[in-house]
Amino acid sequence: IEFGRRERESLAETIAARRGELERLNEQWRLQEVDVESAADELRSIESATASEAELLVRSEAAVTEARERLQEIEREREIANGALVEALTGIARSEDRLSTISDRRAEIDGRVRTSDDVMEVGQCGPYFAIGTLGVALAAGELVGTWEWVGGGGGLSLPVYPGGPDERSRLFYYLCFVSAVVTFVFLKWLYSKRFGHAINAIRDDEGKAESMGIHTLRYKTIAWMISAFFLGISGAIFGNMTGFIEPLEVAFPTITFGIFMVVMALLGGKGTLWGPVLGAFVFHVVKEATWTYMLGWQWIALGALIIVNIVFFQQGILGWAADKWPERFGIIVDKSRTAVTKEAS
Repeated sequence: IEFGRRERESLAETIAARRGELERLNEQWRLQEVDVESAADELRSIESATASEAELLVRSEAAVTEARERLQEIEREREIANGALVEALTGIARSEDRLSTISDRRAEIDGRVRTSDDVMEVGQCGPYFAIGTLGVALAAGELVGTWEWVGGGGGLSLPVYPGGPDERSRLFYYLCFVSAVVTFVFLKWLYSKRFGHAINAIRDDEGKAESMGIHTLRYKTIAWMISAFFLGISGAIFGNMTGFIEPLEVAFPTITFGIFMVVMALLGGKGTLWGPVLGAFVFHVVKEATWTYMLGWQWIALGALIIVNIVFFQQGILGWAADKWPERFGIIVDKSRTAVTKEAS
């Protein structure tokens, strides 16, 4: 009985040990199941990431293919642009050749115009144009002096005014005054139009005016014709006032009235309305002073006045005044830019 009891206890202990081992194995099995589930989750995550990377790779390959196609398209456009550039450069070269030919042709035409229109001296400008006009006037006087139809060197006698001397003087005074007023008003109206802006641009810089598209030759010719028209009216009044016309001393008095007119305009300020009026007043004061107090030297004084005016005082009195007091002549000056220019200087 005792032996059986010990065997039973031994078996109970064995059963208990086996049961503990079984529990330990069950615990290990549960841990293995958790590890398997974790590995499965990780495998599923890896598979998902691999699918995303595969999709991204497909998209990248599609983008690379699209970029290659765009690059090929850009290359084709570049080739087309290079062809157009070569064609444009060729056209520019041809245009330059044509422009050079046109410039040569224009220079030739301008030379012919200047050669055929020496009477008008259209190739000159400024005071040199005035001096050239005086030369043409001298030549015209010599030519008319040989024309017998107008009396030649002997001239023509005009009808005498039937009234008395005082009445005659008043008549010609009023005619001269009305002629001066009409001339001034007409020129003031003309200066307010496009013609005035064009001839002012020619006066300031003829080369720039030509480059801006202003037909300088045409405008100078029209201005010359207008001045000749009013000067012809004045000459007709003067001829009837003297009662006699002859080529050198009356019709073309270049040494006296011809020079006087040019000096009056240049002294007062060329290209202005009131300049010739002011120049006439100042010149007559100087003339009367030199003719009174420098008799015998008056022509030297007149020549010195012309030289000083042309060389050192081409802008005239009104031009000098406009430079000194621009606000009084309606000229707006940017003082900030002037100050910067002075500082730079």
